[in-house]
Amino acid sequence: MDASSGEQVRPRLSRAGNRQINRVLHIMATVQLRNPTDGRAYFDRKKAARGRDRWRRCER
Repeated sequence: MDASSGEQVRPRLSRAGNRQINRVLHIMATVQLRNPTDGRAYFDRKKAARGRDRWRRCER
């Protein structure tokens, strides 16, 4: 399937992404949050700075 518009032709990327990569990234994130790592420190800093309920997604 493509996402073409007029003369511009481009392929449509899957919104699901690569399931294996997504799974590995999720496992890595949960392991870092479970242990006292740099990832956990980053998460704690972002959570404290936000002060809201949207703590699961820490964007740069």
